[in-house]
Amino acid sequence: MCKAASLGFGVAKPYGDSDRFDFIVSWDHRLWRVQVKSTRIAHRRVYEIGAHGCWGGSDIYTKDEIDLIAAYVVPENTWYVIPIEAT
Repeated sequence: MCKAASLGFGVAKPYGDSDRFDFIVSWDHRLWRVQVKSTRIAHRRVYEIGAHGCWGGSDIYTKDEIDLIAAYVVPENTWYVIPIEAT
């Protein structure tokens, strides 16, 4: 949320923990639902981010639930913004 705000996006955090997205960003009168994921460990030199909730592979996020995944690769200090359609 801090990174998005520092880049000039409007940021809103939903009350409670009942939505599939972590926060909402706004830019130029548009809103996007964002799910945040992070990774610390590379497997065979590849960092992996799962496009699913806490219940595992059968709990896949859909375009009806979120618009973007913001993925943070901790050792590289790098963010990736991935449209849900790309997963």
